Amino acid sequence: MKKLLLLFIFCITTSAISQTDANKALINEIILKYNGYKSMSYDINYMIKFFDDEKPIYLNSSVKIEKDLMDKAFRSKFTYTRNDSMAHMINYYDSQNLYLIEHSDKKITKYNTKKGETFPVTGNMDGRVLDVYFSKIGNVPAAINNPKNIKTYTDSANYIIVKLQFPNEGDYYDETEQFFFNKELKVIDKITYSAKYKDQIQKNQWLLSNITFNTFTSNDLKQSVQHYFDTYSLEDYKPLTKEDFKLLANKSDAPQIKGFLFPDYSKETVVKFDKIKVIDFWYTSCMPCIQAIPALNQIQEEFKDYVDVVGVNPLENKTKDKERIEKSLKRTPINYAILLVDGSIPKAYNVRMYPTVYIIGTDGKIKYSAMGYSNKLHKELSKELNKLIKKSK
Repeated sequence: MKKLLLLFIFCITTSAISQTDANKALINEIILKYNGYKSMSYDINYMIKFFDDEKPIYLNSSVKIEKDLMDKAFRSKFTYTRNDSMAHMINYYDSQNLYLIEHSDKKITKYNTKKGETFPVTGNMDGRVLDVYFSKIGNVPAAINNPKNIKTYTDSANYIIVKLQFPNEGDYYDETEQFFFNKELKVIDKITYSAKYKDQIQKNQWLLSNITFNTFTSNDLKQSVQHYFDTYSLEDYKPLTKEDFKLLANKSDAPQIKGFLFPDYSKETVVKFDKIKVIDFWYTSCMPCIQAIPALNQIQEEFKDYVDVVGVNPLENKTKDKERIEKSLKRTPINYAILLVDGSIPKAYNVRMYPTVYIIGTDGKIKYSAMGYSNKLHKELSKELNKLIKKSK
């Protein structure tokens, strides 16, 4: 009986090993085929659910990519088309310039990628429709073979699914990515990603269909958009200058700040400069803003006799946003006032980036300003506040 049991276990183990080897062989075959293809076209349904959003966002796009491994910006040339409730446009990249073709305005804006102007794709949610690893297929086996990643193989009827569990780093944990290798079509037609932050989870999903390879050339890409170049207006992107990003100068008068103190949406309040004010422009989906909160809490506690910290939120100022703010406060408590304002307030303070912090003296004058988050925030604010408090004594 023991011999039969041992033989049974041996057979199961041998079968599992053989199955895993077969799965790996098919995965390698698909990756080698991707390496050999020059171009790929597909339709995609892309889904993203941001950490603090309850509902996911869905984007539908048609994509054509041609590899150009010498290209430093995207390693490819491409077009991708969106025509949904959120956008009606085409992004076209010819390895020289990136063109945003907007049908609603019949306008084309040209971006010079040699100057780093890639953000219509890299800084935009819909640019994720390109993130299917075609021009970077080498990243897939690299991730699978990375000894730091925990791998799980699942063999279903239609797919070999490889799940990668990445090491926990920083504030994020349970970061996973799954590749779905279609056995019959020999393509990767589904990718999922998820990560957690405190009690929140972000999810991404790429669902591909109508996948074809080597069915077009660079010239075909150009011809597919030529009509718009013939009929739409064309203009160069005009980047913001350093002058555009300049915050209000020290010693200048601080514009009036008025809004509604959270959670009371019924009574408007005007910020008074009876004490030194630290004004922090923020919102809950801004991770650098969240990172700044502990330092601001500490400032409020340490300087409470002389200073009021005010978190000014211009992006979540409606009653429908109340629950979102409440959830954020449970994750990251705030011990200072939150003021909900309209868009005129950040405009008056020339806020171009979040968070942006100002110190305003009791004379209503700007004393200090800074954009973005730094781990030196507490040290810098303390230094400025101590100087102001010393002068006032």
